[in-house]
Amino acid sequence: MSTHNEISGSVQGDAWQIGTLNQHVEQPRSSPSSIAFYYPYIHIRDDTWLKYAAMYWPKITRLVPAGYDTTDSAAARDFARAGVLTTLPPGLAMSGSRERFFHLVASSADELRARFGITRREGWLLRAGGGTSAGPGADPRLTYLHFSKLPWHETGPIVESGLGEVHHGPDGRWLGMHPRLAAAYMCLLAGDLARAESLHPITDEDLPHRALLERDADRVVELLLGVPSRAPSQDPTQSFVTAAVDTVVPAGLADVPAEKILELRETFPKDFHRFRAHVGDRFTELKADATADLHIGVAVDELVRAELAELEDKIRSVRLVPRRVQVWLKADAVRESPAGWLFRTGQALR
Repeated sequence: MSTHNEISGSVQGDAWQIGTLNQHVEQPRSSPSSIAFYYPYIHIRDDTWLKYAAMYWPKITRLVPAGYDTTDSAAARDFARAGVLTTLPPGLAMSGSRERFFHLVASSADELRARFGITRREGWLLRAGGGTSAGPGADPRLTYLHFSKLPWHETGPIVESGLGEVHHGPDGRWLGMHPRLAAAYMCLLAGDLARAESLHPITDEDLPHRALLERDADRVVELLLGVPSRAPSQDPTQSFVTAAVDTVVPAGLADVPAEKILELRETFPKDFHRFRAHVGDRFTELKADATADLHIGVAVDELVRAELAELEDKIRSVRLVPRRVQVWLKADAVRESPAGWLFRTGQALR
């Protein structure tokens, strides 16, 4: 039985919600998905983050290998019992982009070994908690991905090139790699799964999220090799616009029991979800016409001001004190898709 997160570590920094991925300028815009896909972990690392996400998303799902025994927190178990936190089998989205990623990694092994070679692991940070999801005997310096999440025929060259190792755990075989290498792969997996199953990836990890918008295994490997970002004039998919938007949460969210969040959801089953979808839709519409981040920010603020007051009243009605948390919308300037909401996990939500 596994007792740790698939990718463990302290919950710090920023939390990215990567946006709708299946929309292009040449395609008509459709409604974004209402189902969030949590990645790159199996276990939710931060209960406060989970409570926030559960307020604004009808469902949150994640990849869990068959036969894998999760060891969720009490709050995560509450949301799972209520049907808010669900699971998906990993084999849903096997596609060429992830196979190409492994092929490119193997072909660039000489350059990548200087940063991510297994023989250099002694200099890598030891993961908080001292364990991994791969079970006893796994190296806590590595990130382990279950074979059910991998194009298994591509793993051999990774091991042979010194960029990974296979571990046999109680829940099956795992491929251990440098955390950044594994995270880059999981970005592509999240993008594949989002497009195949109409999901909306969310993560609390600072990952190379542009890969999700680009669907570009080549660019991900360039990022790993330290190749500078391309100029927007040459690659418009690298051009983003941002705007600050307020959202509403209960004050002291870290100490609010999961059942109170569930009560809020049951009492107002659509209001918070509608607010999230409304802000994303209107921001997408505005960005196509506006060139200044400041102009966009003012326009979005005007659009959501009335809705915020209503949400605050709803939080008060279940005997909680509302507070506002500022998030940052980040959108692709070319494709009709919000790239995400950014919020601080350490200060803003607690």
